[in-house]
Amino acid sequence: MDFGTHQTKVCVNYKKPGQIPVFEFINFGTKGSPNLFLPSIFNIHADDKTSVGKSVQASKSYRYFKIASAEDKAFRGISGLDKNREHYDIDRFDSVSPEVLSIIFLTHTIGIIKDRFEQSHKPAKSKSKKGSFLGRFIGTKDSNKDKMPDYEYYFQIGIPTEWSAEKNRWRRRKFEQILYLARDLIETHSYDFFRDLPLKTILELVRNHYEILERKLNHSSWEEIITEGRISAYPETAAGLTYLVKTEKIGEGYYLALDIGGGSSDISFFRVHANRTFEYLASESLMIASNDVYAEYRKANADKLPPIEQIQKKLGNRTSSQLEMDDNYKRAYKNTMSRLSKKIKRIYNERVYWHFQETVANQKFKDQSCFLYGGGSLLHRPSKGTGKLMDEILLHDQGTEWSLNATRTHAHIEKVTDLNIPHRVKPDSWEKNLPLLIVPLGLSYIQPDQTYDWNDTLYKPGEGFNYLDEDPSLFDVFRRRWV
Repeated sequence: MDFGTHQTKVCVNYKKPGQIPVFEFINFGTKGSPNLFLPSIFNIHADDKTSVGKSVQASKSYRYFKIASAEDKAFRGISGLDKNREHYDIDRFDSVSPEVLSIIFLTHTIGIIKDRFEQSHKPAKSKSKKGSFLGRFIGTKDSNKDKMPDYEYYFQIGIPTEWSAEKNRWRRRKFEQILYLARDLIETHSYDFFRDLPLKTILELVRNHYEILERKLNHSSWEEIITEGRISAYPETAAGLTYLVKTEKIGEGYYLALDIGGGSSDISFFRVHANRTFEYLASESLMIASNDVYAEYRKANADKLPPIEQIQKKLGNRTSSQLEMDDNYKRAYKNTMSRLSKKIKRIYNERVYWHFQETVANQKFKDQSCFLYGGGSLLHRPSKGTGKLMDEILLHDQGTEWSLNATRTHAHIEKVTDLNIPHRVKPDSWEKNLPLLIVPLGLSYIQPDQTYDWNDTLYKPGEGFNYLDEDPSLFDVFRRRWV
């Protein structure tokens, strides 16, 4: 599950042992009008019942709770923000914490996933003694009786953090806990039961399951709990690389990958070997993304500051030619992407350049590709007023930023629009949205705590969290603090 700030995408990897896996994106639309994107919106209706996605009947809707759940001092600090000032105002969620909203949203989402997947794979009625194809496929003995197969689900979620397990474990633990509680709610109560509950009752259920989890930690380790719960969280900085490297698009060499999302962006530096293995050099998540373009644009309304959601909708309805003539948009785009580019340069110089002897790194990365994907990669890039910004990424300038004669090292932006996927992926129309679906595709492929062909010998972690010797324990999703 690619639980995004703006929208959530889900890819199911299913197979019988020994057979070729099939990858299938969940259709949140209808058979006649498929939609692979579930807006990350939580709705409360007049009767106090809840729903997710867009709803014209909702009396109150919440957005951005995912990225607000990820916020912490370290995340803000490494992104160049004030560590002690919330980037996403907590007041926008009224009296419910963004973590609790995330739990409820994911509970709905898991229910929808299971329902949609099982309905689309329901065995066709047949009088054949051989039974349905799906029955034979999963090896059920009673395959000629038209009953639903018993699926075993494993849920994995992406987290905005660097790849290092040591540095990311606090934010990772929080998202594992959010996913565990959502999964636990669905496992204990059917989705038919859950979706008809009023918000007040749902909040009571979340609290009950949180308290049960708290008691479990008295006699079980966290690893035992999530293993039993069949859930995991995986860094988004690594998930998107899985299919980039497994395809024939990327040859031997040194590269960057940049995934610009709604609330955060993921940057990775890596090397691909001739035998299709690769090694990580550095990775990081930054709270600089498309929402910051909207926030910058919002500042132009000096007298009245409309909600970011309103700015997002306004700019989303503009044509490229209209945005090209909007000086406020061009300024917002330039300021945001300049901040992001400077952070990428810093990561390169502090965590990649040191791997090599002097100037060797620049020889390796000079004119190499920076693979760009994610929703932010689809933002209109102004043709004037931004120079070569987001056409190339400045990595190194010999410390003489303003010198016209300095030798500079750039990586060239290459948008991910065409890949030769080595597996079967459904539905057939998914490729037109490839830049938005790379991460869920990768998340469905990666198995927990396995690195496959990845080599992290040369990996250098970033600033990360303090108190690395302490166990994160439990995050109180109601009071928003570690306990």
